[in-house]
Amino acid sequence: MFKFLFVVLIIYFIIVILFRFIFPFLLKRLAKRMQRNLYNQNNNFQKQHFKSPKDEKINIDFIPPKSKTNDSIDNVGEYVDYEEI
Repeated sequence: MFKFLFVVLIIYFIIVILFRFIFPFLLKRLAKRMQRNLYNQNNNFQKQHFKSPKDEKINIDFIPPKSKTNDSIDNVGEYVDYEEI
């Protein structure tokens, strides 16, 4: 009976040590690996679907003339005084 309890306590302490020290280390390592994979996937997607602005030339064929009308607040509408009843 004493031998059985001793073995159970030893197994319990081994599991506690594993979960307290080794398990967080493994989780951090797994999270970093997943983060690196997601970053690489996003980077590859951007390279495939979006071109660099340096690769494209921009041509401006037509520049519309500036209108001479004044679109200020004065021409918007009529001002109505607010009167509290």
